[in-house]
Amino acid sequence: MAKTFNLNPGSDATLVAAATRAAMANVPKDLSGTFESMAEEYGKTMREVGKSWAQVGKNLGTIGGQLAEHLPLLFFQQHYQSFLQQPSWFYHTQKP
Repeated sequence: MAKTFNLNPGSDATLVAAATRAAMANVPKDLSGTFESMAEEYGKTMREVGKSWAQVGKNLGTIGGQLAEHLPLLFFQQHYQSFLQQPSWFYHTQKP
């Protein structure tokens, strides 16, 4: 009687492990937790940046208010002194 050969000897554990590792090599790593953490930290950072810029705006508003309050007086004092020192502009604007 002729000897038969089994063409499907079954799976060897080494072959299965190698095939599994090869298949998993193409699977992307799950980074959802990493990106979620990055998004939360970015949100916290932007809130703090917003708070700091709000403080900058508040300070600039205060400075601008004080400047608007005192600038006319400073401008007047500077030009009034100039006017008193050189009143010749009056004579040049008069019609003969």
